[in-house]
Amino acid sequence: MKTQVTLIAIIISLHTMMAPAGFARDTKNTGRINLKAVEGVIPDSSWPSGNTGITRLNDVNLKAENDFSKRFSDPENAVWHTAKNAFIVKFMRNNTETFAAYNRKGHWLYTVKRYRENAMPQSVKAIVKPAYYDCIIEGIAEVNTPALENTVYIVYMHNDKTVQIVRVCNGEMELIESYTKG
Repeated sequence: MKTQVTLIAIIISLHTMMAPAGFARDTKNTGRINLKAVEGVIPDSSWPSGNTGITRLNDVNLKAENDFSKRFSDPENAVWHTAKNAFIVKFMRNNTETFAAYNRKGHWLYTVKRYRENAMPQSVKAIVKPAYYDCIIEGIAEVNTPALENTVYIVYMHNDKTVQIVRVCNGEMELIESYTKG
């Protein structure tokens, strides 16, 4: 379980350009991701260089292109990349950095939106702020997958002494990581 919790923090890190794919079914809808399901499709920390590259649209699975067009109207600056087992498209939508991934057969795997506190849903803020009132929220990663019925929010925040990463899903909050500044 610790591996799965840590994986979410790694996947949604605000400091790297990440792209998980192939989420396993989460029958309890807890917001956890199976490590084996994403093996081999997470680009390294140098993404989009390293083992991924900008992909010509002609090389992207047509089913993925069609789903992307239907799912995201009016994306700005969409750029497709390849990972070992997935196509990842990075784009802006409503002033929000967004990533979407598709497997090689063109099936949608996930969407991650990254934004600041001012765009954070009020329902999530109402859960996080009372518990971490002394923290500054640096960013939020909003994760949607077909394996999860509800959206998962990963919230990155800090205060003078610590850095905290929490997950909010189904109206519940769980501390994923806590680091002491030093």
